[in-house]
Amino acid sequence: MLFRSIQISQVGINENSPSLFSATLNSTGSINILGNLQAIQEIKLYSSDGKLITSSTEVDNHFNLNNYPSGIYLLKIKTEGNIQTIKLNFNR
Repeated sequence: MLFRSIQISQVGINENSPSLFSATLNSTGSINILGNLQAIQEIKLYSSDGKLITSSTEVDNHFNLNNYPSGIYLLKIKTEGNIQTIKLNFNR
C-alpha cells in the first residue's frame, strides 16, 4: 500500500493579514481549496524552482497533484486586490 502525505502552510509578505483561502488534502490526493471561489480570478501552480506548472482562470475548488513528482509546490491564488500563496509539500 502506498502512503502519501502533504504538508500545507501559508506563506506571504504580510503574515498578519487574514488568509482568504485555505487548502486541505482529501483521501484521493487532491487539494481542495476552501474560501470564496467566486472571488478567484486566477490560480497558478509553481514548482520549487519557480517554473510555472499550470495556470487556470476557470476556477474549481480542487487541484490534483497526483500527476506530479514529490516536492514543494506553490499555489498562487489571485483575487481582485490580493494574491495569496499556499506552500504545498507533496510526498508520495
